[in-house]
Amino acid sequence: MSPSRLEAFSDGVLAVVITILVLELHVEPGTGLAAQLAEQWPVLLAYLVSFAVVGVIWIQHHALFRLVASVDRVVLVWNLILLLAVSLLPFAAKGVGAFLDGDPSDARLAIALYGISMEAMAIAFTVILWHVLRAGLGKEPTSRADARRSVLRFGAGTLVYPVVIAIGFWSPVAAMVGFGLVVCLYLAERTPAPN
Repeated sequence: MSPSRLEAFSDGVLAVVITILVLELHVEPGTGLAAQLAEQWPVLLAYLVSFAVVGVIWIQHHALFRLVASVDRVVLVWNLILLLAVSLLPFAAKGVGAFLDGDPSDARLAIALYGISMEAMAIAFTVILWHVLRAGLGKEPTSRADARRSVLRFGAGTLVYPVVIAIGFWSPVAAMVGFGLVVCLYLAERTPAPN
């Protein structure tokens, strides 16, 4: 299979996920808009962070597969695992929006589910990059040292997300802010693989 076909399929899934996220935002006539927005701050926070997450996945996915000459079955399977985790994001975001400002145990569980989705995405992305570099599927050869640096740099989320989940047991709101900060760091990242 060509990388462009895998990318097109993934783009379609990401487009559907990013569209589903907005379906949780609601306003009703007859009540003040400002009051409704203030009441829905957890839903808005979950939406903004999740939209940014899907956006980063799309950007990094494109950057990674721009460097890939061919894909094998391992890449296909791990890409499906990545898309599985991404497609769970609307459910996880709905949980955060519904429970973030409610019962603390429900809020912690909602953050843990959200974090598990984030961790699964990070692991899948890191494995894809690692496999592409190790199996020589890139358009240009990569030294072992460059490959190791790229995987470590790109896979930092796999180490950070468990910490953010742990913060969520202390403060679920701080955890959502932490997820947002990690997304901002990935937005600043130029490319997942060596230049």
